[in-house]
Amino acid sequence: MYDRKLIEKILTTNYSDYIEVVDTADSIENAIKSIKKHRPDLLFLDIELNGDRLGAYKLLEQIGHNFKIVFVTAKSSQDDLLKAIKLSCIDYLIKPTRISDFESPIKKVFEEINEIETSYNHSYNHKIDLFKHNIAVQNLQEAKISLQVGFTFLPTAVKNIIRCEADGNYTKFVLKENAKHNTSLVNGNLKSFEDRLSGSGFCRVSKSDLINLSHINSFSRGNNSWELVMSDGKTIYISALRRQSFLMEYNSFHLN
Repeated sequence: MYDRKLIEKILTTNYSDYIEVVDTADSIENAIKSIKKHRPDLLFLDIELNGDRLGAYKLLEQIGHNFKIVFVTAKSSQDDLLKAIKLSCIDYLIKPTRISDFESPIKKVFEEINEIETSYNHSYNHKIDLFKHNIAVQNLQEAKISLQVGFTFLPTAVKNIIRCEADGNYTKFVLKENAKHNTSLVNGNLKSFEDRLSGSGFCRVSKSDLINLSHINSFSRGNNSWELVMSDGKTIYISALRRQSFLMEYNSFHLN
């Protein structure tokens, strides 16, 4: 209840020029009734509802989602759920929230709603469908990520991504041979995908390379060179500055 009242106070006190708070709800049942009644443009939705870790997922299963969502979650207790949100490219806030935390997601809401409506609804519903899939998987290698190629959104299984290469403001994705697209030049720089894929079995090994740890065929290290051979046959060299972090992630991944 405290989080709900705090968010309401922040919005009404600091963002009333942009947002009108029409209602709040303290349960899944009341939230569904309120959404059907008010048909909101934006919903601030706590992942955990009524003590149910997957409460938000259950709500979305019961109702259409023709509205923008900003998820609210506690990183310390729900780190796996936060990773699913990032993979799906959904806006989120980390509790406890601060006034300044709301500026970025609210700005995105207005930018996206002002886009062509049919395009907005299609792309956003696509993100929500990915979230519903990702929150239900046990292993994030089984999750999916949305790759935007031009104006097309391609849902891609994380386990099918072999590696990613930096290409300016774009990223080259190299996928398994049985994937729908073997190679795609995707909108977004490598750092943005490093953030989204963090915790899903990926490791940044150089300025230009982000690799899937499950697709390493061999790993060798000498005094002057550490190198990986990936499942597509590509040799990737690990930069000196990233060797220790790679070892930690490599050992952690293969021990789990």
